Amino acid sequence: TLCRGSSGSIQDIEFAPTLGDQHCGVTILGGQWQLMECRLRCGGAPPPEKLTLAGHQQLDQPVLLKSEFKQLDVPVMITGGDVILEDCKLGGYSREHRAYHALYVTKDSTCTAEGCTFSHTYGSAIELRDSAQVKLHECTLKRNKTALSAGFPNEASIELEENHIYKNESLWDKCGAKEVVDHRNNMDGNGYFIQVIPTV
Repeated sequence: TLCRGSSGSIQDIEFAPTLGDQHCGVTILGGQWQLMECRLRCGGAPPPEKLTLAGHQQLDQPVLLKSEFKQLDVPVMITGGDVILEDCKLGGYSREHRAYHALYVTKDSTCTAEGCTFSHTYGSAIELRDSAQVKLHECTLKRNKTALSAGFPNEASIELEENHIYKNESLWDKCGAKEVVDHRNNMDGNGYFIQVIPTV
């Protein structure tokens, strides 16, 4: 855990706990941090099960309570601060051993990722909440259930430029992002495509 008021840079580390370890990942609570050429992986998340709520339709995505976030397999969780990721690899180990999300950004955090790979997740590669802001440049998002997700209601924004987004089951999920900026991205083979219309 990197605490509020802290800052610094971390380069060329590999964080890969034992398969099945549900307590993994780096949590950034605040400050300015730069992670470069790091390999941060988790792989103990159970696959999502279909849920039935009071006899209604089945839901493919699990319903998560706040208390459950402590148990999630998320290599990097940002709940505050300004974070730069350069040439990092985040996500799960393989198709059989996936993380839940590769990157989870919430509150008023900002994250800029350049040249990073986000892969092998049961949830979304990148999950945004609240008023988080994320910029992706020349990144790869592949082999995830969903490439990008933003919950409702949401003031989050994401900017995509020259990324490769492919071999995901879907491109977007629950997109309530306030602003989505899309520049020259290659998005092939992502299953069902959901049109994203920024909220007013």
